[in-house]
Amino acid sequence: MRQDTHSSSSRGAVTTLEYAVTFTVALSLLAVIPSIFATETQSAQQDVVEAEFERIGSDVAAAIEAVDYQQQRHQSTKAASNVGGELHASVFLDMPTRVAETRYTMYISNESLIITNRPGQPVDVTVTYPLDTTNTVTAGGGTGGGTIRVTATDATSPIRVTSDRSTGAEPQS
Repeated sequence: MRQDTHSSSSRGAVTTLEYAVTFTVALSLLAVIPSIFATETQSAQQDVVEAEFERIGSDVAAAIEAVDYQQQRHQSTKAASNVGGELHASVFLDMPTRVAETRYTMYISNESLIITNRPGQPVDVTVTYPLDTTNTVTAGGGTGGGTIRVTATDATSPIRVTSDRSTGAEPQS
C-alpha cells in the first residue's frame, strides 16, 4: 500500500500556485487581445478607405478626361469648319465628404489626381491617379468631397475641379 507523502498544507500551496498562474495567464490574455482586435480594425478601416479613395479617384479622373475630350472635340470642330460657339463643359459628381470616418482632400500635382486623408485622421492613405489630358487641370488648392464640379469654360482654358467643400491650400509633403 502506498502512503501519501503530501501534507494538506503542501496541497494547498500547489492549488494556490495553480490559481496564481491561471490568473496571470488570464490577465496577460486580457491585455493582449484588445490590441490584436484594434490592429485588425485599423487595418480593415485602412483597406476600406483605400478602396473608396480608388473608386472616387477613378470617377473624378474619368470626369476630368471627359471634359478634356469635349475641349478637344470643340477645338477640332472649330478648326475644321471655322464654326463653333463658346464651350462650356461641366460634369457634376456627388462624392461622400467622409470615407469610413476619414475626411479627405483631392488635389492636382504633376499631371496626377491625388486623394489623401486630411491630417489628424484615423488612417493614413494616399491614392494617385495619372491624368491623360491635353489641357492643364487645376483643383484650386484642394477639394474635399461633396458635389464635385469639373468644368472647362473655353477650348483652351484649364480644366477646373472644384467642390462645394473647398479645402484651401494643397497638403505639404
